[in-house]
Amino acid sequence: MDRMVKNTMRKDGKRVGKRARVLAVILVGAMAFGLTGCGGSDDTASDKKRRTDKSSSIGDKLEQMAGNQQDTEDLQPQDGGDYSALSTEEETTEDAAGKDQPGALTGFMPCIYSESTTYYVEDDDYTTLYQKSYDILKLQDGTEEEYPGVKKALDNYNSAMESAGEDYTEEELVATAKEMKENDSLYSYLYDGSTAYIQRVDDNILSILHTFEDYYGGAHGYYGCTGYNYDPSTGEEMSIEDVVSSMDDLKAAAQEMFSRDYAYLIENEPGCEDSLAESFDDPETLCWTLGPEELQLYYNPYHLASYAAGMQIIKIRIADYPDLFNKGIGVAEGDWIIKMPDDGMLEDIDGDGSLDYVDVTFNYFTEDESDYSYLDSIDVVAGNGSKTIVYYGFEEGDVYFIKKGDSFYLYILGTAENDYKFIQMVDITDGNVRDLNSFDGTFTAKDYTYDYGEGYYSATRGLLYNPNFFYVRVRHQYISTLDATAPAEVGDNGEIKLLHDYYDLPTDFCITSKVGLELDEVDADGNVIGKTNISSGTDYYMYRSDGTSYVDCKTEDGKYVRIVIDDSEYPFTVNGIDLEEAFDGIIFAG
Repeated sequence: MDRMVKNTMRKDGKRVGKRARVLAVILVGAMAFGLTGCGGSDDTASDKKRRTDKSSSIGDKLEQMAGNQQDTEDLQPQDGGDYSALSTEEETTEDAAGKDQPGALTGFMPCIYSESTTYYVEDDDYTTLYQKSYDILKLQDGTEEEYPGVKKALDNYNSAMESAGEDYTEEELVATAKEMKENDSLYSYLYDGSTAYIQRVDDNILSILHTFEDYYGGAHGYYGCTGYNYDPSTGEEMSIEDVVSSMDDLKAAAQEMFSRDYAYLIENEPGCEDSLAESFDDPETLCWTLGPEELQLYYNPYHLASYAAGMQIIKIRIADYPDLFNKGIGVAEGDWIIKMPDDGMLEDIDGDGSLDYVDVTFNYFTEDESDYSYLDSIDVVAGNGSKTIVYYGFEEGDVYFIKKGDSFYLYILGTAENDYKFIQMVDITDGNVRDLNSFDGTFTAKDYTYDYGEGYYSATRGLLYNPNFFYVRVRHQYISTLDATAPAEVGDNGEIKLLHDYYDLPTDFCITSKVGLELDEVDADGNVIGKTNISSGTDYYMYRSDGTSYVDCKTEDGKYVRIVIDDSEYPFTVNGIDLEEAFDGIIFAG
């Protein structure tokens, strides 16, 4: 079989490939409880905007997703209340931003999240033949009118994802995969996917890093980055010439940084410097993003050098070239977070005026006489400091560099058994590497959703770019196995700090009492106001819990109650009754 690897290019020369996050279907059986409710499902169309392939049946599969959303209208309080009022310390903060000047970004940043979808085609024996993954970016519900420019920018980005051309149709890739499977005992399915990250969002720019991977057969696939940059006030795409004062000066700065950071490449790959210089002849073909403190130019494999040389990222710090960045876009003010490049980054973390190199290396452990390996530690280098930190995981997670006040931190995402998520937090301030606690969870959207069906699965994913406000998701094993969410920030000690003392639960999950129970009655703010008797057969819709001592529910007749569970030993009990004897619908994942 001939190698089927091409450089898919937009008409302006930018690479349009997508980066596959090669994932297993996420615990479909164990997570099914998250979609289970006491009421029936609704067949009304979802408002989700989905990418459909121009020439395949995948579009039909994605349409099925619209009918699989749980109807939660019956969960609204009958007394005129609002579930959002039950857990909205975060919404009070958000509502205060942008009211006087719709679209203004000053103050609280807009909450942008991703709806990440993977769909796949299987053979008759259920072997995966082809898989596609991609992100659609959205503003948090209810904030679209506050940030119309940002919404338009995200719509433009999503349209670019939907209209991107392909070298091959799905049918061609599936046919190729079948042929490879029949002729190759070491068969690997074909894939095509991408992941989006926010590099910067403020009054000046919304910069999105689009990473991609694909494999169409042969010795290797392809990978790289593309930048999408928008004016946050208008939503229109920005050119590099909107950011820098002179293309000649930009080329000179890029050549200087290239000589500094890629001297070995210049020596071993003749012609790479000429290719770099030629790339500035047409500004529209440059791939770039703007971060809080530097412009990053991306040169994907083959653009400057051979595939074996990898991709090159030229980083031009704004502070080092003030005349180049004189169009009103300077160093970002205040606190910020950026996804750290795979080859590390330079930042003055000790305040001495010189740049310090920061990097994270993942270390694998292989059992004796076995091919099985897993991650058991990470090496963190920060200026003159370094440390090896325990990190048990199955795959390398994204690394985020955080500036909070005068301190600097790293958050390293991880995945362990049963799709268990964690975040290793590290303090690198002053170049002294100190491992902090590990957070048992991950970043998420405010309202986490997980959906799956024949040939696809989809979940919301949080985008980390604001140290002072983001959402986290943890897996609770209290009254059932549930994904719980809460607003959070980077605390003064560098660790994740919840902004209130409870988590929001999926409101479409309910349990039904088998026996009559006397429970605490609570008000909309979670204050206990007395006792109440709940009869057998009552449905309880969960909405809030601290994860350790109580779960607040709304009963079908509109009453708010608190279920206190004794989990000091197994089986768990409520009012001295075995939990599963007290309620129907209890589900614990293994």
